[in-house]
Amino acid sequence: ALLSENRPEWGFAYYGILYSGGVVVPIDARFSESEIDYVLSDTEVRYLFVSLSLYEKIADSINYYYKIKKFIVFDGEFIEDSYDNIISLKKLIEKYEDKEIENYKGEENIKPEDWAEVIYTSGTTGTSKGVILSHKNLVFEIKSLQNIVDINSNDKMLSILPLHHTYETTAGFLLPLSKGVEIVYIELITPRVMVDIIKEERITKMVVVPLILQKIYDNIEREINRKFITKLLISSLKYLARFIVKLTNNKIYYIKIFKFLRRKAGLDSIEFFVSGAAPLQEYVAKGMEEYGFVILQGYGLTESSPVLAVNRYLKPEDINKIDNFSVGPAIPGVEIKINNPDENGIGEIIARGDNIMIGYYKKPEETEKVLKDGWLYTGDSGYIDKNGYLYITGRVKNIIVTPGGKNVFPEELEEKLCSSPFILECVVLGIPISKDDKGEYPYAFIVPNFDEIEYHFNKKPNEVTEEFLNKLISEYIKKVNDTLLEYKRIRGFEILYEELPKTSTRKIKRYLLKSRIKYLKDR
Repeated sequence: ALLSENRPEWGFAYYGILYSGGVVVPIDARFSESEIDYVLSDTEVRYLFVSLSLYEKIADSINYYYKIKKFIVFDGEFIEDSYDNIISLKKLIEKYEDKEIENYKGEENIKPEDWAEVIYTSGTTGTSKGVILSHKNLVFEIKSLQNIVDINSNDKMLSILPLHHTYETTAGFLLPLSKGVEIVYIELITPRVMVDIIKEERITKMVVVPLILQKIYDNIEREINRKFITKLLISSLKYLARFIVKLTNNKIYYIKIFKFLRRKAGLDSIEFFVSGAAPLQEYVAKGMEEYGFVILQGYGLTESSPVLAVNRYLKPEDINKIDNFSVGPAIPGVEIKINNPDENGIGEIIARGDNIMIGYYKKPEETEKVLKDGWLYTGDSGYIDKNGYLYITGRVKNIIVTPGGKNVFPEELEEKLCSSPFILECVVLGIPISKDDKGEYPYAFIVPNFDEIEYHFNKKPNEVTEEFLNKLISEYIKKVNDTLLEYKRIRGFEILYEELPKTSTRKIKRYLLKSRIKYLKDR
């Protein structure tokens, strides 16, 4: 198993395990001690590569500790002289680099169908399942992505997403290294440090989640709005850019006109961002595009190694083919269909190809639910347009069914709510009026953007009272509701003062919020 923050040693261990014919079990560094214990015991891990900080976290707390034959600690010399089952990575290399390893299979004996990884999903539903991926799954992904996304040995990538997650493993680690790309890791990931490293290292490509792009865009907008002259200048340039792009039908002018702004933000070296793991908000996608940022939205699941679809970008002219509101066409070798589409063509997304998992570890019943006749049933809903571009509308399990039998996609309402600068993030859930009510109504949990509220209304933190927030949010929800059909309207809301609970890839854990409120009549 691999239990560590992002660092080069994670990659050393990963490749070493695979090359030796072993199976990698990447573990989320943010897992609790009980979750780590579960993964280690479920997979019967014998060797654990671990950072010193995480070793100290689990040494006295996990029951499975004494069943591990060897702990290989990434940091320094450590204390291996005092313990038989602990060795530092440095000492391991010194001890074995010139010797043949016992039980080494040799790369020539590794078959494409052999297991490469068992990855435990952190999950938004509370359940954690081990996804089994083969060598063939991973190699297929790398070869497919090489042909549709421009990366080469002149590039430099910054890795900020957790390496244990398949999205970063494939798109931010295996794929770049397969093309000779240099990868940069940082110990402290904050917006300021991230931008400083991008400027210093001249980072050219980045794999991100939508929340990172949202923060970048919101910061740019905030700086622009601080000065009236700057705001007026940027607004004028936006109108000019939109006019030229419409006249020429070429988005390249967004890149040319706003080059100075990207340089000012310290992001001019970035040729494109790849965004995945969650939907990108419409205002962020459009706003970033107009400032000349190239964003390639993609889509996939851990169960598909993970990429199923992504927008193409091999040369600058391809910018006109990018649809910022789509996750692009299926990658080469993958087939995507919509199962049981409704009158609008929306249904469950299913896919097949050589990137689809072997199954869930020790869970044959769960495997049978999602793998049927070679097709992976994703649990996501969407549609495909006439050009073959896939659009995601939400999670099938998240759909709110009203008492009248109407389907409401909460993601649509969340998009509208989060377009307000005063709302930092939100989630919409279906809540029944009472236990006797069979249908549900949309209900919102909202985290206010306190920095923006204080700045806009010229208030000190202690002046932003609960009464003020309730009035502000209530008025905005009324505006949103006025644009919606009756059955889609939000029937209530709750203000939260802390960040919404999320997985390591920033997906909201809806089940934790669902338990906060049972019935609307109780509010």
